[in-house]
Amino acid sequence: VLDPSAAQREQARRRSGLSVVGGVAQALPFADDSFDMAYFHLSLHYGDWRTALAEACRVVSPGGRIWIWTFTRHYLETSFTGSWFPSVHTHDLRRFPDSDDITGHLESAGVGCITRGTTVETVHRTVGSWEEAFRARFVSTLQLVDSEELAAGIGRFRAAYPDDKQQVAVNLEFASIVGIVR
Repeated sequence: VLDPSAAQREQARRRSGLSVVGGVAQALPFADDSFDMAYFHLSLHYGDWRTALAEACRVVSPGGRIWIWTFTRHYLETSFTGSWFPSVHTHDLRRFPDSDDITGHLESAGVGCITRGTTVETVHRTVGSWEEAFRARFVSTLQLVDSEELAAGIGRFRAAYPDDKQQVAVNLEFASIVGIVR
């Protein structure tokens, strides 16, 4: 696991069998051809994604895989969180690279046998749990939303869902992109 955050590294260390290193994907602290796979789980949008992919190509051995797990463009345009906090859509569309751009960049870097897929996962939470998550700014994009928009969005959400115990199901739509380093 590679992460710039000491808190996230500590979380990862608590899981048995994981090696944990501080750093960023744009400057991987590993030798060339060190790994059989580089995996980006909802993380490619942090920093310059093109440089991160170039670094992944450098550290993954020929025949190894680069696997990106990110949100689909459709999800970013229509997300549940964005329906309550309108600037989330704008921030996310600016931050997250489009799957076609990722694929094109991998192809131009010489990565082959690229496969793409879409997965929908449903998250079930109570209204109270959703509100708590919003207040905690549980996704990184909510950290970019100002306090007024956050308060107004929570107000709209609670007007639509007044019962704390009501279950609310939300579909998350992910893109999976896997390529083989040549």
